[in-house]
Amino acid sequence: MLAEVTIDSAENKAFRRSIEDMVRSQRADEAADILRDMLAGVCSAQGPLPAEFLNTRSDAISFTGWNLLADAIWKLDQCGEPVSAVSLDLALHTLSDEDGEPVLATRFFFDTSWPFSECTRDELLEGFNDYGSAWHNDHADAEERVVGIDGLGTMADALAALHMANAARETPNATALQAELLGALYMGVLFHLAVEDKARRTALPRRMALLAVSESPFAALSAPVLAICDAPGTPSVPEPYEGVMGTLETYDEDAEEEDFENEGEDRADTIAALLSPTYSGDAQGTAPGDDPEAWHLPPPGIHTTGTQLRRKLVTEESISELAESARPGLLARLFRR
Repeated sequence: MLAEVTIDSAENKAFRRSIEDMVRSQRADEAADILRDMLAGVCSAQGPLPAEFLNTRSDAISFTGWNLLADAIWKLDQCGEPVSAVSLDLALHTLSDEDGEPVLATRFFFDTSWPFSECTRDELLEGFNDYGSAWHNDHADAEERVVGIDGLGTMADALAALHMANAARETPNATALQAELLGALYMGVLFHLAVEDKARRTALPRRMALLAVSESPFAALSAPVLAICDAPGTPSVPEPYEGVMGTLETYDEDAEEEDFENEGEDRADTIAALLSPTYSGDAQGTAPGDDPEAWHLPPPGIHTTGTQLRRKLVTEESISELAESARPGLLARLFRR
């Protein structure tokens, strides 16, 4: 009992609140530096906490199940009130039997708890108080083991061992109690930084407020990570194209006009060839020009250009036959007189 009174003294309460205020005002990096410097004197082979306690950094903390948030939110949306805030609550002193990491609960909130969907960051801060937040116990009754954490197991194990040693002492050790307070606060700040980094790199399923809480009897931290107004939206990713992409070419207006004119000439030549009285196919029943060197029509259903059709049906032989059967022009008839 004496140990609990000492670690929960008025001075330690004020210090905890100062760290929490720094985190809430987006100065978590500064708070982490302060706590790391203070912990340097109590983290050693002979100290209350091992030297390895300070080896963990926020960028080494990762999360599992983040991709499951979308499905969990969608299911709750079907109840009628859309989810407008998600809170990740870390139990610093409760370790999972599965992986030895602190237990992380995912809690969902609606605007009926607080107007999250309309709050700026400053307005969201008004919902926090000395006991946590105005909405702390007003979350949805849903599965809480959605997101997991990885990377805090070593710190959590060392902190749990120190907590048990402090609780077992008949005479409190001020240095050990101070180390427990600093260690719990440091873990909470690292957790907050890791949540913010994850949210910036991997957006939530849609824009909503994101909160982070580290639960402890004497070193709890509760702070917003993102208000809905500054939460990054999910980027729109185009569907992958499974076909073969052709080479992009520069638009050439003159070339397009030339193609159009050639297409008209091709069409006229094709019609003349089809109407020619000499066109009847060869002995094998094949059209003129149907040889291994010829261009062939594409399969049915694919557009055929005039050029393709002319090359298929018009050959040098058919052209010469057409010229011989054509009526002489006016000048030719005059000169023959």
